Amino acid sequence: MLWRRHQPQAQAPREAEGGQEADEDGRERRDPAGGVPRHPEDRLTGAGAGHRAPRGHASVAARGARSYKPPMQPAPVRPRELRAALPALALGLAVLACDDQRATAPQASASASASAPPGADSAAPAPSAAAAPAATEAAKRDMPPRPIPIGSSGPIQPSAPAEQQMMAIQYTLAMVSPRSTDPLVDKPYLEGILPKLAAAVRTADKGKTPPNPVKATKGNRKIEVDMGKGCTERTPSNLLAQRAGSSLKEAFDAGILVVSCHDDRWECHQSTRDPSDVLCHAAPRR
Repeated sequence: MLWRRHQPQAQAPREAEGGQEADEDGRERRDPAGGVPRHPEDRLTGAGAGHRAPRGHASVAARGARSYKPPMQPAPVRPRELRAALPALALGLAVLACDDQRATAPQASASASASAPPGADSAAPAPSAAAAPAATEAAKRDMPPRPIPIGSSGPIQPSAPAEQQMMAIQYTLAMVSPRSTDPLVDKPYLEGILPKLAAAVRTADKGKTPPNPVKATKGNRKIEVDMGKGCTERTPSNLLAQRAGSSLKEAFDAGILVVSCHDDRWECHQSTRDPSDVLCHAAPRR
């Protein structure tokens, strides 16, 4: 019914008599205020009761009113949709940030390598400084249990437990036992070092030096130095280096494995394989 009223030219028939119009039921339309018949075009043009706008004018206005469409507005964003979109937005920003870091990383590394000094790449620790001598490592692996840790020379007292004293004897015997990696005995070196050590011990002895104080034993693998007093853990190396003009390394290269000193109370065994391996124990002279 309403749609038909909005199209007066197509649907509403007009009566021929009296110039009045009728609606679908054949009844005249009247003004509710004054009872005067009212033309449909009066409503379209906004005219008062009994006043009729020109026919063509009203038709254009009616068609314009029907064809008018309000401008489209964006749909409002719901809070739920906004919350769902936030993680995707954060993920996109994170991907962009990662791409920026990857793009700038090669430039930073290139600038760092360009600013480094020319000799920086070649400044590496020498292999000999990082590794211990092979002979020293092999000696530590093959040696029997030591009564006290390496770095401590003792001495092993006469009152020490029998087990500890037995360990000291076994260890000192292993110190002088040759291995397949040890060098052969250099007899010219041995013949030259024995007189030098004899002269050195007479000078350094704090007691009465016995006759023939220096001799080679254990198949020329050990040099024993007898003295009256003053045998300590440092005496064998000091006699070689300070008074005989040699060293523990030269003695080892000549096949000498142990240099020992022996006074009226103690005997100290100095290994030439490992300069830190010194063991002293009680050994009173009979």
